[in-house]
Amino acid sequence: MAGWGGSDGLINAPGLGPVKPGHGRIVTFSIGGNARLAPRPFAHDGPPAPAISIDATPEMIAAGGVLYAANCFACHGLNAVAGVLPDLRYSTAEVHAQFDAIVRGGARAPLGMPAFADRLTSEQVRAIQAYVLARAGEG
Repeated sequence: MAGWGGSDGLINAPGLGPVKPGHGRIVTFSIGGNARLAPRPFAHDGPPAPAISIDATPEMIAAGGVLYAANCFACHGLNAVAGVLPDLRYSTAEVHAQFDAIVRGGARAPLGMPAFADRLTSEQVRAIQAYVLARAGEG
């Protein structure tokens, strides 16, 4: 991985340069190729906002933050501020409706998201979801 600082570019760690929100991609070249690269939009329009609301106590959100840090940040960014992979703070209501199926069930396995059923319970996934929604609410 190169271009945004190797693997550190995934997590937007503090002190490693500017925050790099957006959509990463890998580009390959062919000798004699003449295809044109269509620019992709970078980042999101505006600050994040929670797509849904759930009943969550401050303790549940804090526990979700600990679980997020242990299981999610390496791909989805430190404090839920993503680099090149999806920024969960911008998740749609449809994504939140499938949150457990995505995290535990591997519903996004074809896109590279592994299943965490062997590591997380549904209750723990709900706490992570509460944390992500709380972070979205912070803008």
